[in-house]
Amino acid sequence: MDTLSKRVSTGLALAFCATGLIVYAPSKVILALAGVVAILATLEWESLRVGKLGTVETLVSGILTLLVTFLFVWLFENIAWTVWAVGLGWTVLLVWVGLIALSGQTSSVSRARLVGPLIICPSIALIPVIHATDSNGPIVLLAAFAAIWGSDTGAYFSGRKWGKYRLAPKVSPGKTWEGVSGGLLLGLLAGLGIIRAFYDGGIPYLSWFVILIISISAGVIGDLFESMFKRSSGKKDSGNLLPGHGGILDRIDSMLAFLPIFAVFILSSKVGV
Repeated sequence: MDTLSKRVSTGLALAFCATGLIVYAPSKVILALAGVVAILATLEWESLRVGKLGTVETLVSGILTLLVTFLFVWLFENIAWTVWAVGLGWTVLLVWVGLIALSGQTSSVSRARLVGPLIICPSIALIPVIHATDSNGPIVLLAAFAAIWGSDTGAYFSGRKWGKYRLAPKVSPGKTWEGVSGGLLLGLLAGLGIIRAFYDGGIPYLSWFVILIISISAGVIGDLFESMFKRSSGKKDSGNLLPGHGGILDRIDSMLAFLPIFAVFILSSKVGV
């Protein structure tokens, strides 16, 4: 099976499983699975940062990651301004990455131990929080995932077909403006399609249009951030767990930036900010 076939097969399998879980699984199951994803992603980050981890290091890192992720879940559910704080932190980070990428320069990402958990855990913690928000939580989360999947898929195929003008050649040579445009269009259509078909909450449809455009754009820059970290580590992929995609981080890089920005719009009205 060639790389493209592996990529499509893996992507479809992940989307099918994730959709079923989001729609039918209780929020406690989503919380547990989010913890697993956070652990796997953090271990990949640490592997990129320091090389192969020993058994004790792996165990300690996994336990700490789980605790930090659950701590952020509690913070988001009980202290309203923490959602905004994480969103603001990601906004500052994304502006920095965007300026570097558009200037044609390159930069390295800090290899401090706390960087990985602070990048990964808050974003992953938002998955069960959004899911449990209210009766529309699973639909809102599914719309977010659909937009992310659509953006990644649209960018990949439109970039392969029409890609000509490089987005950030010194950060991620394979990304093009044509790919970004195709990803934005397909991601927007996918997310709005879910909202149009299933959402019955109080956020107007036009507002969803704006929310998704901003969040998808954040996801594109988040993808560049992970590319910067991998280049500073001398690696092309974060791992090989997912055939055709690489590692967990390679699969969720845009999601890590998408969800905090998305959550500021979605959760702030629910938690009284």
